[in-house]
Amino acid sequence: MPNPYSGIGKLDTEKLLKLEICAITWNVASGFPSTAKEVEDALKSDSRTPGADIYVISLQEASHPEIYVVHLNPLNVTIAPHHSAKPWEDAFEDVLIKNGRKYAKICLHQLVGIVLLVYVRYDLFPYISEYQHDKLGIGMGRLGNKGAVSASQASVVAFRFRLFHATFVCIASHLSPHKENYSKRNKNYLDICENICFFDSSFTPNNIFDCDVLIWAGDLNYRVEFPIEDSDAMIKVIDSGEYTPLLAKDQLIAAMTEGTAFSDMSEAGAIRLTPSWTDRILYRVRPKEGPRDSTVIVSVKSFTPMDYTCVSTAIHSDHRPVRALFELE
Repeated sequence: MPNPYSGIGKLDTEKLLKLEICAITWNVASGFPSTAKEVEDALKSDSRTPGADIYVISLQEASHPEIYVVHLNPLNVTIAPHHSAKPWEDAFEDVLIKNGRKYAKICLHQLVGIVLLVYVRYDLFPYISEYQHDKLGIGMGRLGNKGAVSASQASVVAFRFRLFHATFVCIASHLSPHKENYSKRNKNYLDICENICFFDSSFTPNNIFDCDVLIWAGDLNYRVEFPIEDSDAMIKVIDSGEYTPLLAKDQLIAAMTEGTAFSDMSEAGAIRLTPSWTDRILYRVRPKEGPRDSTVIVSVKSFTPMDYTCVSTAIHSDHRPVRALFELE
């Protein structure tokens, strides 16, 4: 049997200390792009490099084009194929191959319409360990899919891995819909924090915050608290490009400020995401004063958001993919 790691030379430590991570969230609305360019634009990384070192891809309402997952009932959820997002997997990998780099897929996990994919640069793969995942469907035990039965439902897929001695947690989620369900979304967050669990090499349970870097990407469904009768005024604000009035009414910022949800996290950048306001990417880095293993070989010295944007050219869905680029040292 050929050695899958043949051709991998000694890893360049200097390059390892500076990695680019590309995180994407995309509510694909049970559809599929008509052209490969939409996927290519979504995955576009820093133009100075042939591609990011790590990709974290969160999809919501993802399925085979003929399978409409948003309207599933409990029976359909039970019998839905686990790999209904295979066309998406293939489409992303076709684009990654064109980047001129080899990648290893270390995560492909799906909970009905929620899909989490994680790719790492191929020469990093031998240094990946302790990878594991967890899933939670709020409203239908551990099966659920947001919107399948009631507006209180939410779904999450989480993945934890170790690169050298640095630990990462990646989360893909779809929280409760509709503007009036602000408190339910906050409760979704608390349920996820309380119920997602991983175990380290000593079988010690870890929550999602027990890591060096946490990336949370998804359709969080937080809205802008503008009355529907003021929609014309809101459109004018959007067209002007001055988002301050909208930020003052943003439900996610309110939850973070009040301490009711995501208060320990930061958003990847300033919001310029219309028409993808509900699609957000947040992150958290372990505080420097936190406990650290004295044997750490490569520690996370910094984790810096470099870009946060909506990919306006991907138009098959009523959402647009949102992409964040981070530099890890």
